[in-house]
Amino acid sequence: MSNLYIYAVIRSEDAREIDLPPVAEPMQKVACHQVGPIAVVVSPTEQTEIMSTRRNMLSHTKILEEIVRDRPVLPFRFGVIATGLARIESILGARARELRGTLDSMADLIEVGVRLTFQEREIFQKIVEAHPDLRRRGESLKRRPKAETYYEQIDLGRAVEEKLSQQRAALGDAISQRLAPFAERAIRHKTFEDMAIYSAALLVRREQEPALFAEVQKIEAEFGDRVAMKYVSPAPPYHFVSIRLDAQAA
Repeated sequence: MSNLYIYAVIRSEDAREIDLPPVAEPMQKVACHQVGPIAVVVSPTEQTEIMSTRRNMLSHTKILEEIVRDRPVLPFRFGVIATGLARIESILGARARELRGTLDSMADLIEVGVRLTFQEREIFQKIVEAHPDLRRRGESLKRRPKAETYYEQIDLGRAVEEKLSQQRAALGDAISQRLAPFAERAIRHKTFEDMAIYSAALLVRREQEPALFAEVQKIEAEFGDRVAMKYVSPAPPYHFVSIRLDAQAA
């Protein structure tokens, strides 16, 4: 097999065995090949294009998660293949110092993903309870035939959604301010879903991560049953590494 599937670049001294099934070729092994002060994490493959199956994407993710657990990493996006080790060395060799400098700067940093989402049934009930005018309108509509209140129900729904939008924006800003002291950098994602309150990638020092997690748990407890939380840590720093290797590696 001359092709190599690429997962990441790491520091040369961090190279060691990764005992996990590789992408696309479960009988092969994941290996680290040194290129000066850095090493590239790869696995052999006969394929020239990797299918985006759940199994392949999960294998890619698990290997990156294993690396980032205790080492700085420059991750590759899913699906990058190089035509042999010589090709990788020709691309990375000229940039080894630059990549090593980036890795050293990320040595004590990890990415953490945080997402908080309203539980739909709970939050609509809370909004109506908090606004007596909306509650009275809703109770009045219930006493009348549905056929004659169709447009009024639509207007009521829009009024509730407007209150929800205002609440999401205010709470999202408040959460962002509370988590900011724990992060070196933060990228807040746009929350397109109606129920999403806050979604962000945070670049955090490893020793600060437990304190960040405690604060997120505290926020979740304050909301009670109104929210669901998703917390991912540590994650490869996709949002904070500006070096793009993908296009050069193929």
